[in-house]
Amino acid sequence: MKEADRARFYLALGTLGEIKQRQLSALVLAAYWEDLESWGLDIVLEALKRCRRELEFFPQAVDVIERCRAIRDDRRASQSSLPPAPMTPAEQAEADQGRAKFRALVNNPTQKMSPRRRP
Repeated sequence: MKEADRARFYLALGTLGEIKQRQLSALVLAAYWEDLESWGLDIVLEALKRCRRELEFFPQAVDVIERCRAIRDDRRASQSSLPPAPMTPAEQAEADQGRAKFRALVNNPTQKMSPRRRP
């Protein structure tokens, strides 16, 4: 988001706060802006709309970010000419760990195999 988007963002977040019966101080608004400013305004507004519809209580910033990622991925999937979204460091670590577990399963024969069937 750009600095010019701040007023619309505060209005949307404040509206969500009113609906979910949560008062938002200027400090809270600034913290949410800091957490979400790397996302485009259109994606954040859509994510806030999803939070309003899907969550019972006022969302944490991580709830909004999860929905921003889902919206980004949905948009990229619908435009197949775009490359896949880059993974975050946490997602990359999780994928690497899964690959390592798979390699360990493939490369190490199990104890249950009979000696005749082992390669």
